[in-house]
Amino acid sequence: MEKSVTLIIRYKDGDGVWQRSPAARGMNGRVKPGLSLVVRKATPVSQGLYPIRYFKPKKSEMLCIPGPGEKG
Repeated sequence: MEKSVTLIIRYKDGDGVWQRSPAARGMNGRVKPGLSLVVRKATPVSQGLYPIRYFKPKKSEMLCIPGPGEKG
């Protein structure tokens, strides 16, 4: 069985609208807290949540992890 996990960051943009984009990663593959990839550039974001989408047989599920500075 193949396992697939996608890490995205959900954040509020300057207009107060919730957006989703991939989480930024460093050269070592670790996630950079509070940064998202917007047009292939790491951009600082505020009020971010990290929903992790993973797939079980025939269905996708999500697990939400609070970002830095957010309460769980």
